[in-house]
Amino acid sequence: MTTTQKVMIVEDDISIYRDLSFFFEDRGFHIVGSKTQNTLADYEEAIELIQEIPIDLAVLDINLGKKDKNGLDVAEYISKYSNIPVIMLSAHFNEHYRELAREYSHYFVTKPYTTAQLEVAYSWIKPILEKNRKIRETGSFLKVREGDIVRLQAITEGTSFMNEFDYTEKRINWNEIYRIRTHTKNHILLYHIDQKKGYLVRNSLSKLATVLPDHFVRFDKFQLINIYLVQEQVSQRAYRLYNQTFIIQPDYSVSAKAKLRWLFLK
Repeated sequence: MTTTQKVMIVEDDISIYRDLSFFFEDRGFHIVGSKTQNTLADYEEAIELIQEIPIDLAVLDINLGKKDKNGLDVAEYISKYSNIPVIMLSAHFNEHYRELAREYSHYFVTKPYTTAQLEVAYSWIKPILEKNRKIRETGSFLKVREGDIVRLQAITEGTSFMNEFDYTEKRINWNEIYRIRTHTKNHILLYHIDQKKGYLVRNSLSKLATVLPDHFVRFDKFQLINIYLVQEQVSQRAYRLYNQTFIIQPDYSVSAKAKLRWLFLK
């Protein structure tokens, strides 16, 4: 399933916000904006959108007109919890901002900018966008233990032994994984669509989530579901796939349902 790439623009100047919107719309992007305002210039709303919507690119102004949080805070959050590439904008290009922008973003554009400068920034970001697209379509390389799903579950429960040499590098095709569940703090199971085999990964769920495509949605504290493979909506919060019913827990309901809407699923 192919979806239009989405860019979130965080900018308090309405004229610049519109100019940036036109630039990225001309390049095929859908603009993810504020639900209530003409511009998106609020830290909390930006973070909420990142959590709810599968965003491909973030364009952030540093100065948002507020003293408590600015675009760098949004960029810092993105760097910790996702793999979204970031373009930073600012009219205040001093050494302090330079260092922070270098740490949290992929490209820095000084205001006032020209279309040519935006083109350079976009050209710099395009390979990252393409890499992320390929991850969604083809998969990621992970160090895993492949095997019978029942055997792997026994390992996570401590009733079966496995040593370090049982892990090997393997390309995981995310389109073949319907469920991801953490069983212990550092053991995650990837459930394959043939329902007999799976992959055991030694990692935290939050770290693994940074390399996952956007169609994996967190249903509860312990698991994510590949909503591209959902076969039926059973109730308002329950979805069925591979003869199993998965229920979105209340704490994750807003984010999960938003992603389901954006990916054109019921």
